[in-house]
Amino acid sequence: MAIQVEHPALRQFLEPFQKVSRQQQRKILDNIEKLLLLLDPRKEYPFDFIVFRLSGRRIQGALQDLLIPGRRLLDDLRVFSVQLSRQMELSATEQSEPLYTVSQLARRFSMSGKTIRRWQKQGLFGKHYLFPDGRRRLAFPESAVNQFVLMHPEYLEKAKKFSRLSEGEKKAVIELAFQLQKAKPSRAKEPILREVARRLGRARETVRLILAEHDRRFPEKAVFNRPFGRLGPKDRAALYKLSKQKTPVRQLMERFGLSCSSVHRIINQQRARELLGLKLEYVDSPEFHAPDAYRTIVESTDTLLKELSAAPPSVLSRAEETALFRRYNYLKYVAFTERSQVQLTHPSSRQLGRIEKYLAAAEQTQHFLLQVNMPLVIRVAGRHSQFGASVGDLVGEGNLSLMAALEKFDYTKGYRFSTYAALAIAKDFARRIPAETARPDRAGGSDLSRVAQPSQSAAAPNFGAVEQAHRSLRDIIERELDERERFVVLNRFPLSEGVIPPKPKTLKEIGDVLGLSKERIRQIELQALQKLRRTLSPEQFDLLTG
Repeated sequence: MAIQVEHPALRQFLEPFQKVSRQQQRKILDNIEKLLLLLDPRKEYPFDFIVFRLSGRRIQGALQDLLIPGRRLLDDLRVFSVQLSRQMELSATEQSEPLYTVSQLARRFSMSGKTIRRWQKQGLFGKHYLFPDGRRRLAFPESAVNQFVLMHPEYLEKAKKFSRLSEGEKKAVIELAFQLQKAKPSRAKEPILREVARRLGRARETVRLILAEHDRRFPEKAVFNRPFGRLGPKDRAALYKLSKQKTPVRQLMERFGLSCSSVHRIINQQRARELLGLKLEYVDSPEFHAPDAYRTIVESTDTLLKELSAAPPSVLSRAEETALFRRYNYLKYVAFTERSQVQLTHPSSRQLGRIEKYLAAAEQTQHFLLQVNMPLVIRVAGRHSQFGASVGDLVGEGNLSLMAALEKFDYTKGYRFSTYAALAIAKDFARRIPAETARPDRAGGSDLSRVAQPSQSAAAPNFGAVEQAHRSLRDIIERELDERERFVVLNRFPLSEGVIPPKPKTLKEIGDVLGLSKERIRQIELQALQKLRRTLSPEQFDLLTG
């Protein structure tokens, strides 16, 4: 399991502790507990100091003087200790001292669970334990709690200043919210929350929690028609779309009547759904499982890709080609691995950000490999144009074949991609051009066993299922593509509304409508198909482009 530690040097140091003995894991957790009490989020700490405090070893070399911010250390060590303890499946009944869950600790100090979570971020040490009811819970040993309070008395004093509202004060909040809502029923929730908080001198979040609890317990007397934080699928999709368009969170809160945390939670859930819906396939290699794989495969090729993208060569050397295909497949591998740990109900924003970063880097690499191999498509298309199809149409078909070949190419076998892709493109041309297929020396003369075989229809089509598939395709195209990309794709690959399929438009015809050149339309088409290939299943992609 990949550890969720942001700092690369710290991640590389901590990763091996996932595979050591249970005794060594207990020791590293004890050392983390002691270290967390010493860290100040406002300071920076030498990496050598961290390694020594956790393992008793000293390091040499460039990393010796590396400084890590205290806030990053607190976050990363906290996350690692929780993740490692979950892996160890520590039994709550076997502990030698009392344990406090978040809710129990909140009751002990008469404060909210959010305050306890905030303490955890400040260094309160907690671990996952397996309780007698079979559930895993985050809990804090009594010694860790006492030590934290002793080291940080100001946190306890600050928490004591917050008073709980009486039933009368809660009733006043509810009645005022009712009055404001009745005066202007169409008014959004957020302005009402702010107005109640201002008039009664309470925090907006406190007002929100009181009203949310009231509406949950008494739905027939709810202040707001829609329960707090509950949006239907369409509203969630609309909120996420607006967030991708850089709409400020404050506007989203007012428009949908949500708290800031609810907006962020819904955005992260939609991000997670989008990532989980992506089709991720990669060619595996033993190199991917080495401890320093990210550094040797990705970081070492960042400069190479940047230099090659600035001045693309006509042909890549074998070493460059291998390095870039290794990078492309490894990035998809780490994104796939990280994605398998995403929890859809409570996804981690940091984890989603890492996956998105990996996929963005993979897409950048894919785009360059496609760009540098475009001349190959044109050369192969030129050799097949004499059999009845125009070069432009063949290039469009060849681009699809090139994309499919790029996904399936196994760089570990030592072949050149140009050889593999040329065979794949020629085979697809032979399948699509009747005159070409009729020639045995063209259609069957080459060994194309490693190229994906086209699917064959064995029975008459189920038109109801086809219509449903087309509707599903349209939904994905609407969601994934911008207006111009949708226009190009739906005119190049029109989805049939009935038994007789509509005739696709040529690149030139679409260009005339949009006022763009034929070459620019081809670029837009390729860009749109690249986006769709990440989301569509192979069957859906074939239905669209076949």
